[in-house]
Amino acid sequence: MSKKGVAVAENVKSITYDNTVLSLINDLSTINQSVIFEKDKKNIVIKRSNPSTTVAYSLTVPVETFNFQGDKLGFYNYSEFYQLVSFFDNPVIKQKVQSAFEKVVISEGQENFSYVLSDPEILPKGPTINFKDPVCSFELTKEHLDKFVKVCGILGAEFISFTVKGSKINCSFFKEKSQNIYNKTFTATNSDASVDFTFKVDKEIIDLLPKGRDYTVDIKDEGILMFSLKDKNVSLKLYAAEAVDED
Repeated sequence: MSKKGVAVAENVKSITYDNTVLSLINDLSTINQSVIFEKDKKNIVIKRSNPSTTVAYSLTVPVETFNFQGDKLGFYNYSEFYQLVSFFDNPVIKQKVQSAFEKVVISEGQENFSYVLSDPEILPKGPTINFKDPVCSFELTKEHLDKFVKVCGILGAEFISFTVKGSKINCSFFKEKSQNIYNKTFTATNSDASVDFTFKVDKEIIDLLPKGRDYTVDIKDEGILMFSLKDKNVSLKLYAAEAVDED
């Protein structure tokens, strides 16, 4: 009932979805738990960043992977929503739009969860990052990524330095005030022979990258990395900027 005692008619719409995409977004929620789905013609675009780190991402997926009603949909805590979806084996998701609030109902058989959505206009907006003309690139496989996770655990690594010299890119994992270092050298693509620079990023990017996937890594000499997911159906780009030494 409204405040005047007039019933508010619910507008109910079933949401078609792709659980693989919802799972990927859940992996990315470690960067920022709040998520804004925004329609852009035939796609849904999500742009988020972590205010306490130098990591951000942009995800573009076909609209049918989560075909909600309206132009925007907001989740204050996306991982909480995804836990409810994962509770069932084959859930149905319906969107209820009301004048007072908006929610989704996740159901299977005679069971359901009702989950209240957040106003996307109130949630912090994600950044638009202009990444052009990388100096060089290399291929990062899921096997490399799994090994890097182990290395960070063994060394207690805090940073990764990238040293680019011509066609070689050396990645060094290290902890400040420790002489223990792990090095891995990649062969660069589209790199100029005269290129020679070094910068470091927080090792947190390794923790935040969705695992079990392959990436192309583009590097700019001002200290910015872009990790592009190798997937023909999904466009995911994660960005990491140079770590700044604390005084």
